[in-house]
Amino acid sequence: MIRLTRDGVITALLVVAALFVGSLVAERMPDPAAVLDRPFERHAGIGAPVPMRTGTLTVTGIRSGTQVSSYLDIAATQGVWLVADVEWTPTTEAFPLNAHAARVVAADGRRYGGTSEIATGCTRTQAGVTFVCALAFEMAPTALAGAALHVAASSSVDDADDVAVIDLGLDAAGAAALASAAGRVVLAEPHVKEP
Repeated sequence: MIRLTRDGVITALLVVAALFVGSLVAERMPDPAAVLDRPFERHAGIGAPVPMRTGTLTVTGIRSGTQVSSYLDIAATQGVWLVADVEWTPTTEAFPLNAHAARVVAADGRRYGGTSEIATGCTRTQAGVTFVCALAFEMAPTALAGAALHVAASSSVDDADDVAVIDLGLDAAGAAALASAAGRVVLAEPHVKEP
């Protein structure tokens, strides 16, 4: 028969408590594979530069309308075209800003972007030189409030790479103003930023 002493009971309770705390900590720790496979989000607002692996992105403003036109195309929508004016400075090589990988993510998780009727983006670039261009997204007007712009450093906003997450600062009033904008938003051809 085993005799329980006071020290033995205290030791047993401490071991049980340590195991309990250890299991709580272990269950709250993220899975290492899940952490490594997620995008590395770099958060900013309009006007703030976001350094990424391939370059630095700055969203300088947003516009909206029911039509959008580039130097090649014109497109209309029953919803709203949200246009983000951006500056892109590649770091060490002429890396284009991938407009097809950019997404606007609504507050409810809906994603807008990808291939569009309008050709946008900073495709002709030079390392260390800032280029001015625009990204256009056809959206539902109800998705504007709380939306954020996600721009990938490489091929996808879902890759384990840098992703700029830009808070567009759209509350209900700002979203209503953008949603009610009618007319055409004209996109300038991508060009070098003047000093």
